[in-house]
Amino acid sequence: NARIDAVFIAEKPMTALAQVMAPRLWDEAAYTLHSGFAGTEGRLMASLIDLDGINAIVSDALANLSGVTLPQRTVQNYAHPDSAPLLPLNTVINSQLIIEEGEGLTWWRADMPETGTLKLNIGDANSRKRPALEIYNAGRDLLPVLSKRRGEQMIAVQGDMSYFIKIHVDNYRDMMTYRLTTQFEADPDVLSGSDRSPAGAGKLSFQGVVRDTVSYAAGDRTDWWKLTFPATGRISVALQTEHAEALLIHLFEADDIQQNRNGNPNDAAILAANTNLEVEAEDGDEYYISVVADTNANAAGYTLQTVFIMGADANSGSDATPAGARALSVDGSSRGAVDYSRGDRTDWWRITPSGSGVLTITLVEREPAATILMELYDQAGTVRLDDARTAEAGRSELSLELDGRETYLIKVFADTEEDASAYHVLSWYTILPDGSSGRDATPKGATELQLGRSSRSSVDYDKGDRTDWWKLEVDTPGMLNVELTGEALLVNLDLAIYSDLETKMLLADARSRSSNEQISLEIQQAGWYYIEIIANAAGDNSRYTITATFEVQ
Repeated sequence: NARIDAVFIAEKPMTALAQVMAPRLWDEAAYTLHSGFAGTEGRLMASLIDLDGINAIVSDALANLSGVTLPQRTVQNYAHPDSAPLLPLNTVINSQLIIEEGEGLTWWRADMPETGTLKLNIGDANSRKRPALEIYNAGRDLLPVLSKRRGEQMIAVQGDMSYFIKIHVDNYRDMMTYRLTTQFEADPDVLSGSDRSPAGAGKLSFQGVVRDTVSYAAGDRTDWWKLTFPATGRISVALQTEHAEALLIHLFEADDIQQNRNGNPNDAAILAANTNLEVEAEDGDEYYISVVADTNANAAGYTLQTVFIMGADANSGSDATPAGARALSVDGSSRGAVDYSRGDRTDWWRITPSGSGVLTITLVEREPAATILMELYDQAGTVRLDDARTAEAGRSELSLELDGRETYLIKVFADTEEDASAYHVLSWYTILPDGSSGRDATPKGATELQLGRSSRSSVDYDKGDRTDWWKLEVDTPGMLNVELTGEALLVNLDLAIYSDLETKMLLADARSRSSNEQISLEIQQAGWYYIEIIANAAGDNSRYTITATFEVQ
């Protein structure tokens, strides 16, 4: 029912092969193959596909065929699927429909080289009416894949299969010229479902068995699985399959998936068939497993089995990591317990001294026979600063000199499987006089005081904020008056004025053993003057107001 003509031009003497195929097992047909040779340059007519469309009219028969003229094509509809001509992929076909009694119908056949997506776009050349598309699976029984649609359509197709495209129009008066555009894109996971990527990965239990199948030919090439650690420990992953040569299986860390949407196989661990792979991680860590069918394989079934092995700190609670460290009060104590064999190996503690001084931490074990260790870390818990030294049986200490206010972490842990004990952890902190006073603890960090205006601050001897320095500028000689008013009545605040930053030359002071002091000082020359406010002894702490006025003489 089909006649296909084309011209093949040979630039030099050569052999040309014409291949006639029955693409499906049940196809059979009688055919006649005609060929003609013309011209001194060697031009061959044969039954190849017409690139301008099966139903298109051949308007240019190539004038220099030495008198041989191609016959004009007879336009016809292919009313049955078995007669459907082959539809080229990734091209544009301009063809015609013969209208009989207001209706036209024809068939095409598309052979898929591999699994992917097929996009079809059909339209009437005169834009009067859009023909309808229907697509069928070319099996022994025609199975509809796409119902009657118009315009652009896209379907998922399987490799090495044929599909019939039915073009139909009704309520049309005369012959219709239409344009059919085909676009094929290979995609071996077009029918894989949501688990084709890590974003849709199936949940793999930390202890259990899953069974599944992948198939390149069926468009289900890839399965992704997500594995989440329920606690710190190890998970053994075992792969069983009878198709080891047909599967590619990799284990990815979650960070690798974030950097590369489908992971970098070079950074992944390979799961060999019928073997175990152990992964060690912490609570909440995530891993991804990809199972990929090789392009040369058919459907391959597999089984993934996981076994969880509890880690050393699986039952330690939130304080097993630096982020969950419990607070240890300054000059205080707390209790804890560690037990290696029960998965409670480590406790973390956090302490924040108020300023410069000496910090001493003591660990006292209830079971002297146990070997409980203690270490000092930075605030992040990543840099070890010191190890505790054994003072006596069941007691160890560490000490650190501090330059300022900082947070430190203390790690208490059982070192061997036999270690288990309750314990006390105690802290002693000796603060320096101005360990937490800030910049204004020295004249160089003095806060500027405006003449005629009051300023407020505080001092606290016990918290290491013993001294505050203020400074003010005088432009001319005159009388300087400085008044200190403390809010707490039963504390001792002293007041002093200096003229030189380097030598700290004392000009006047007031030490009445109260929180209220006043100084009147005759200024002989312009310049900067420095005021010191001091909390003298333990227990002295108060907020205060300081006011400076100046009278020109």
